[in-house]
Amino acid sequence: MAPIGLLLILSVFYFYPVLSLPDQQITVLSNIATDCGFTWTPGVQCGATSSDALSKTKVVCAFNATISDFTVTELSIESTNKCSLRNEFNSLPDLKTLNMYSLNMMNVPQTIYTHTSIETIFYSSSLSTDLVYSMTTGDGTNDYTRMTSLKVFHIESASGVVPKLPNTITEFYCYSTGVPALQVVPSLPMDVFSVNLRIFLAVFHTKISSPSSLLDINIFDLAPNMVSFTIYSPSYPVKFSNFFNPPASLTTLSLYLLDVDDKNIPSVDQVNWGNLVVLLLYQLQLKGTVDPRLFQLKSLTYVELSENPALQGSIPTSIGEPASQIYNLNIRNTAFSGQIPSNFLDSKILMLDFRGTQLSGALPTSFMCFPNSVFETNAVNPKFLFDDNKFSNYQGPSSYRNCTPQITSVVPDFLTSGDTTFAIHGVSLGTTSTLTRVSLTNNVGTSVGLTCVINKLSSLITCYNPNIQGYGQLSVQVLNEANPLPITSIGYGYRKPEIYYISTVPTLGGRLTVYGVNLFMRDKVSSGNKITIGSQECQDLRVEIPFGSASCLVPQGIQSLGDVNIYVEGQSNGADNTIKFNYRGPTVNSPILIGPNIATDITLTGKDFWNDTSLVTVTIDEDIDCSVKSVNHNTIVCTVPPTPFSAGSKNIQINVNGQISPTNSLFQLADPQYCPNACGTDGFCDLTVGFCICKTKFGPACDLDSAPITVDVADTPMVKLANNINPESIMTTQLLSVVENSVETSINGWTPNKISDLLTSYSWTGPSGQSVVVYIRKNTNIGMDKIGYENITYPANSFTYSVKYNKSPSSESLKSLQFKFSSSATPDECQPPPQSFAYATGQSTDLHWSLMTKYGVQYHTRFPLVALVNNNADLRGNVQVNPITQTGNLSTLLINVNSYSTNSVEFQYDMAVYGTSVPRLPILDGCILNNNNNNVNPSSTNSNNWKIGVGIGVGIGGACLIGAVAFIFRQKLKMKKTQSLLDKKLAEMNNKL
Repeated sequence: MAPIGLLLILSVFYFYPVLSLPDQQITVLSNIATDCGFTWTPGVQCGATSSDALSKTKVVCAFNATISDFTVTELSIESTNKCSLRNEFNSLPDLKTLNMYSLNMMNVPQTIYTHTSIETIFYSSSLSTDLVYSMTTGDGTNDYTRMTSLKVFHIESASGVVPKLPNTITEFYCYSTGVPALQVVPSLPMDVFSVNLRIFLAVFHTKISSPSSLLDINIFDLAPNMVSFTIYSPSYPVKFSNFFNPPASLTTLSLYLLDVDDKNIPSVDQVNWGNLVVLLLYQLQLKGTVDPRLFQLKSLTYVELSENPALQGSIPTSIGEPASQIYNLNIRNTAFSGQIPSNFLDSKILMLDFRGTQLSGALPTSFMCFPNSVFETNAVNPKFLFDDNKFSNYQGPSSYRNCTPQITSVVPDFLTSGDTTFAIHGVSLGTTSTLTRVSLTNNVGTSVGLTCVINKLSSLITCYNPNIQGYGQLSVQVLNEANPLPITSIGYGYRKPEIYYISTVPTLGGRLTVYGVNLFMRDKVSSGNKITIGSQECQDLRVEIPFGSASCLVPQGIQSLGDVNIYVEGQSNGADNTIKFNYRGPTVNSPILIGPNIATDITLTGKDFWNDTSLVTVTIDEDIDCSVKSVNHNTIVCTVPPTPFSAGSKNIQINVNGQISPTNSLFQLADPQYCPNACGTDGFCDLTVGFCICKTKFGPACDLDSAPITVDVADTPMVKLANNINPESIMTTQLLSVVENSVETSINGWTPNKISDLLTSYSWTGPSGQSVVVYIRKNTNIGMDKIGYENITYPANSFTYSVKYNKSPSSESLKSLQFKFSSSATPDECQPPPQSFAYATGQSTDLHWSLMTKYGVQYHTRFPLVALVNNNADLRGNVQVNPITQTGNLSTLLINVNSYSTNSVEFQYDMAVYGTSVPRLPILDGCILNNNNNNVNPSSTNSNNWKIGVGIGVGIGGACLIGAVAFIFRQKLKMKKTQSLLDKKLAEMNNKL
């Protein structure tokens, strides 16, 4: 296996191949290296640099698609041997930038000053003044106008004659050497003054000879887009007023040593200098009084009026106001007088030179805390230069200055965990961030230096919140040469922790969580961090959410331990913010259903029951005492005395040492109307569906066995349910119509599809595009369907009738939706057969199932528990049924979907046949019957058994309910089935499927 280092090296060479150059360009670069005494590293190629790591020499390339090769676009050359360049730059046709350092350029090669691609020429010498860029071309013409791409001409250490340049120039910089023998012939390159020029800087140490003056020439008329204009030429005549109204683009105006025609300083009303950032009027022999509004110009940051001895003025207070942008002010050797305003350093001033002025009085105290170094001439930033002994409290850079910092206020008064910063106000607080030290120490000894910003020199500091918490001392120390260093302190820190609420803890013990603000930032790191309950410290402290919640471990118990207090770095929540700790009260979660009038032992499950029967009582519905036999934290066994039946759910109240369980509705007495005799000893009754959950089956009673059935289907979803108990009796059921927004549509023209011997589907599409699909399935064994989140278990020897509806795609969601069904049993009788209804005692709604007896046969119909609305398992409102009519053996009913915005719905029910020990013969006397055909069609107009119900959507009273036998579909509200014994039994049965 190769070493990792070797693999890395190989990968670098693989992904970064050598970028080679054309041979001619390699030759040029090789010659330069030879002539200038260096070696290209790592070789003559793109990206190469000098072997001297400090050298500026480098090669930059770009890909040229025309020649399909890389080519040099930028070349920087630095020489240490005063080398000259050969006349071979035509071999670098794509060269854009040529930078030269300390080369001998007394004669510029022709292939440079005629190059048509170079955009930038830069020359500077760092060795000696005899290395100059002569600006003289090899042919003596000094003509650079053939450089049609040239934009930037930047020459330092220039000599000779300023050349003719193309009008493509955007930036012109020319610095003469200052050595008389090598002076440049001072002339302004007037050709560069065009609409393209942005920056012009010319520094000539002698008077410009051509043009002889700028008295009759306004530079800004020739170059109206300039951003910066600087000219330095002793005694060169100019017309001062030509600079009063520069173009709006100009931000820098610097005039040095010029002979202005009018020596009076203009007022702000006479000039248009509102966009200037830099204004420099150096040694122009100006006189008059400076308009104080000059220092209020919105953009000015740098103002120099030095070496104008007759120029008068005073320092306005506006310089220290927030609107002022001035950070550098130089009025050296002027006639400025008066005192320096006390707010002078409140804004942005960092550099000033007031030497040689008539200013007097005392320096503002804000200067007193600076170190000696800032008053020295070699200071950089800040830099404050004054005459010695000119001011009453300043005798020179090294003299004593009284620096007495003082904190007057801190905002906010107390820190919180949500504060990002805080502000310190005061006097003589320090100067710059590097010369001021701010620290915060809390009352448990934690001390940190803060990260701060000086907003106003000596008077306002903003610091970032270190979040050390606790309360202690805030200190500001000035780092000057005083011994000891000036310091001021004030009591300061964090707002005390505050508890909002606490979690409950089980009687078996566990973690107590405290919620609030200004809590712990990190897990316990000092003795000042703890949670106490009463007099005991809570163990195993842990931060859950920094500043927001923390937890600790509480042992098992049942008695209150006292108040909860939290200590954060020694600072507590205080007596007015305590919360009393109590162990969690009992909670019962087991539903109980027992038969009436029988003493019954019940087992309650839940939590926090403790383990002492003497401290636990159980009461049902406030007046039924359940005698506690045993208790063990999560289980209670108690005896319910014989109790008469009463409808409804009842509260099971558990009292553990005074802690009361939440109100619930978990206790019920079995309604004999649902499950006669509470299903006997072989099962129990579940009120959710009104079924007996028996040892080996489930159904209307534990002593009934379902019988094999025959499901006869035809071209319409009409089911004929026959049986082997009495073949003479047949039950028939079908869907007749759908009612959408109170408009009824009869369903005809079904399309059947036999999927298997046990399953057939029927589909119908209505005139508006709505659709209904009915599935009829024979169930030979017990099984389960899933509708949404719910599991629907069905018995063996039954059939399932499933309906799926979708509205018309072009219609809006339905505000009301109903389905009309019919059922009948043959043979016809002169009186309705006896029927049983699983209503709650005393109620005529919320039907769970029905039984109808015919001959020795009982037809059992179980109504659906769940309807799925809009394919959303969470949309499960009520489904209600309104029986419409019953004529003889024929019943009709209306199923109402209680949803105000329905797009689709799905529900199902099942039917089964049971035998009866009490045979019953049909009543055939007293009327005229037609029993020639057992297949009675309720939609036939010849059958007087059928009447179309009227008043759709109108509630039918209890009288109609008495005769109703049918498929009343009531969609149940979402129930916590995990708390139902039915669920437990059904789950056991389903797992065996």
